[in-house]
Amino acid sequence: MLFFGGLFADNTTSDVVNLSRNNLTVTDDKTFRGLTWLTELFLAGNSICAISSSLFSDLNQLRELDLSDDKIADMEPGLLSFATYSDTGDHQSVG
Repeated sequence: MLFFGGLFADNTTSDVVNLSRNNLTVTDDKTFRGLTWLTELFLAGNSICAISSSLFSDLNQLRELDLSDDKIADMEPGLLSFATYSDTGDHQSVG
């Protein structure tokens, strides 16, 4: 499944989005644009292989990110230093 830019652009009040186990493979750089108040994002159990540097650029309040059981092979160092993520079910600090 491919998400196109601005999918959530009209929803600026969400603080939790759960897209786990939705067979996601690619995310557009603007997929999460407008979710400035998002604090938790769950993307576990998908087939996401790479994360671009601007994917989370609007997520100023993001504190928890779950990428467990994904296939991340390409990510810029320090890209997620603002968040907490889970890769084994336990929350860990990134950075």
